[in-house]
Amino acid sequence: MDHLDRTDDTTAISALLDGLVDAWDRGDGTAYGTAFTADASYVAYVGTVYHGGAEIGRAHQVLFNSFLKGTRLASQITNIRFYGTDLAVVLTRGDTYRASCGRSRRSPRYGKAMAGRRSRRSRTRRGDR
Repeated sequence: MDHLDRTDDTTAISALLDGLVDAWDRGDGTAYGTAFTADASYVAYVGTVYHGGAEIGRAHQVLFNSFLKGTRLASQITNIRFYGTDLAVVLTRGDTYRASCGRSRRSPRYGKAMAGRRSRRSRTRRGDR
């Protein structure tokens, strides 16, 4: 069985997700979108599907300018599984909340992300509660 040291990969994945949280917290759709590859698919909790980092960023900017204005993103990695040397499946738990209200008290949503060495990120998200 292969026992590679994945510390650098885990650190890079954490940094990528931290960047997403930072972009969300600043309401910066462009920065949010740059975390996704051109072939990424993003399924919002209401079922809307976005394709590619540019579209994901534009759509989120509209949301950040309207009903998500002033929200924060809470996110926690619960599991990372590596498949080979260039693919990881990342399970996250998170939710949005208003900065004035503190951390979310709702049950967190779960998301699944895939990260590969050749791409920044390709992500799918389900918002089931």
